[in-house]
Amino acid sequence: KVLPAALGNILVFYLVGLWHGSEGHYILWGLYNGIGIALGELLLPVFTRVNEALHVNTQGRGFHLFRVLRTFLIVNIGWYFDRITDVGDCWKCLCNTLLHPDFNLSTVGDLFAEQYSGVESVLPVLVGISLLIVLADSLMKERGMDVYAVLKGWGIWRRWGLYIIMMLLVLASFAYSNGGGGFLYANF
Repeated sequence: KVLPAALGNILVFYLVGLWHGSEGHYILWGLYNGIGIALGELLLPVFTRVNEALHVNTQGRGFHLFRVLRTFLIVNIGWYFDRITDVGDCWKCLCNTLLHPDFNLSTVGDLFAEQYSGVESVLPVLVGISLLIVLADSLMKERGMDVYAVLKGWGIWRRWGLYIIMMLLVLASFAYSNGGGGFLYANF
């Protein structure tokens, strides 16, 4: 029962990768996601037995945090296949990240300074604000809170202040989009 669904996931994500483009990195990205999902489903009984043997509280906050960080790591590894167009460079970058990590944060600052200068230097701040809004929304939903009900409870000035900030962030994202080249999937 699980094996046909796993093979179906691999096929679907292969096709999703192919749909993004026939370049090798998109196909790898699709296969990476499909195989990851398939392995997760196929190995679920093994994971369950290991958790039981180790007496892991799968309902606790620690395990929840582990799952969030695991998903974050898996998704970010997938970005290598999506963003690096040369397959050889992709593998090189992934190996360097895993085998020779650079935890020097000044390197990240140098990369930002190199990539974003002048007016564009505000882009990381806009991204940070946007990410905080998305994180707050996600955490509220995880705790079973109705975000719309919470916003309705805010005063009109505070609520409209948030709306205006969000509209400005959307408008700013158009100004900073790569080349301003229109809808991402327009050519598909």
